[in-house]
Amino acid sequence: MTAGYEFSLALFKLTANNLSYSHFTGLFTLVSCQTQRFHFVGDRKNFTEAQSFCRDRYTDLATINSHTDMLRLLEITPAGGTRLVWIGLQRGAIWRWHWSLSLTGFYAAGQRDFRNWRGGHPLVDQNKDGCAVMEPDGRWFEDSCETARRFMCYNATGNDSYQLIEENRSWRAAQDYCRSLHTDLVSVRNQTENQEIREAAQSQQVWIGLFKDPWVWSDDSNSSYRFWHTDNLVLIRENLTWSEALSYCRDNHVDLVSVPSPELQDLVVRKAQNASTPHVWLGLRYTCRFSFWFWTAGEVPGCYQNWAAGHGPSAYAECGYSGALEAWEGNRWVGLPDTERMNFICFTCRGRDRSQAEGRLE
Repeated sequence: MTAGYEFSLALFKLTANNLSYSHFTGLFTLVSCQTQRFHFVGDRKNFTEAQSFCRDRYTDLATINSHTDMLRLLEITPAGGTRLVWIGLQRGAIWRWHWSLSLTGFYAAGQRDFRNWRGGHPLVDQNKDGCAVMEPDGRWFEDSCETARRFMCYNATGNDSYQLIEENRSWRAAQDYCRSLHTDLVSVRNQTENQEIREAAQSQQVWIGLFKDPWVWSDDSNSSYRFWHTDNLVLIRENLTWSEALSYCRDNHVDLVSVPSPELQDLVVRKAQNASTPHVWLGLRYTCRFSFWFWTAGEVPGCYQNWAAGHGPSAYAECGYSGALEAWEGNRWVGLPDTERMNFICFTCRGRDRSQAEGRLE
């Protein structure tokens, strides 16, 4: 992630703000009791101020344990008021594995920690998004969450607990599908369930509901509930030249990604973490005729830039140079010959959301 930034979650949207200066117009507090009670506070505070306020006057910033909790928060948010509110989720330093399903009482003691990894997995020293796949023999392995594959949904009610979905989707898209039409991606609490899910998978590799991230709740609870805003970006793990990447995005999606704001920069960095090349192409191009850099999607040039030292408008550029993002470290923009081959990121839809990672209640 971009150096110097701390992250927290605003309802529905991922937002990046320098917490020393940025203020949100609302926050949710959590009152500790058998049934959680939430309070909306309409004061403008940065994350650290909001956290201190809640701890002094209530219990803490709100923890969301389920979709039901999220709907309760929406019900107490004033209509037509603030679009962004702090909750208690913040980025930590340690990457941990969590189950997508976070129903109260679903896991007995120790069941959240059941694992059935094959040799060499999970991958060590991989501080990037990772998701778990079950193999035909019932063993699991870690893979990029962007990979499209079949998946297993869980039904909390009815006779068919496990539902094999024979469509190829990324892990996040699979999670959305299962939450919309079933309960969630499947959790595996013990060896018996592992065998049952293996049989339901019919000798196919399938996504299960285990994922890795560095996010922690302010009250140190173990809730694994996440409901990230869809970023309308897709990482293409094919090695193409810049022109080929541009054509691919325009033929199959919308365009190569533009990065006109720090908020979108952080979404792009998050997506690029799973690239198989050290750089990914952006929709950034140098024109020799007019001697400047521009976004191919037609974004109006703004103040935001994130060039590496020795690159960009103040540096020497040649005809045939295009912009790329450092995918694995640094996360700065660089100018490279457009004949180089690498992964790239496309916009998947048009509209305001692609250029602004703002939060709003929907």
